[in-house]
Amino acid sequence: MKHVHFTLAALAAAVLFGCQEADLTPPSIALVANGSLAPGEAEALAGTPLNVTIELTDNEELGSVRIDLHDAAGHSHDGEEAELILFSGAEDWALLETSNLAGTQRLLTKSYDIPGHIRGMWDLVVDLTDAEGNEAETAYLQVHVENDSIPLFVVPYTTEPVWSAGSSVALAGDLTAADGLLSGVARLRDHDGTLITEQNILLSEGDLAADLSLVSFNIPTDAGGEELEVELEATDLAGQTCLTSFHVEIE
Repeated sequence: MKHVHFTLAALAAAVLFGCQEADLTPPSIALVANGSLAPGEAEALAGTPLNVTIELTDNEELGSVRIDLHDAAGHSHDGEEAELILFSGAEDWALLETSNLAGTQRLLTKSYDIPGHIRGMWDLVVDLTDAEGNEAETAYLQVHVENDSIPLFVVPYTTEPVWSAGSSVALAGDLTAADGLLSGVARLRDHDGTLITEQNILLSEGDLAADLSLVSFNIPTDAGGEELEVELEATDLAGQTCLTSFHVEIE
């Protein structure tokens, strides 16, 4: 009889364990960068740290976290049309970190050095899964990096401009530098990076500003259907350089 009781008890325990519900509760992320809470926009200065705090929680067991920092050009994380953003040194600042976690709560503190020659908008994206594979809602911040020590290009385009093949197109916008301008150049490149033409931006050494509308490009007649790149570069009297670009659709 003792053997029978043991068998029945073991069977009851197995049935009870098998009926337990799987963990379907996703983990959660609280992301803060330079005092701004996701979702939102964090302000940062070139040459200073970006201080990030990430609080990760799960009801049973954390799994893994992925931290991705990349420039915001050409795409959008909120489903809206991507805006045209001028960068300096965009490719020089990016990171991708992944790590496995344990426990139900984890606080990560990070400090990322921002290069002194960059400017623009970056995306900081954090993804999290728990031990069961449940995914947290992605935490997302735009990081706006300001830089007053390098030349500044400002153009009025909010999205990629559309130009016509065979036409002559003047640029629009301004170039400024607090330390005075030494030189500036505008280039038109093919989709593969091949230089089509370049022009010096009209300025006198020491000028604080230059008019980009004085630069015009002759668009090749056979460029219809392609995407060309306008590259802008300027150096100020202190030797600081800004190199930026944007794409143009040719119809």
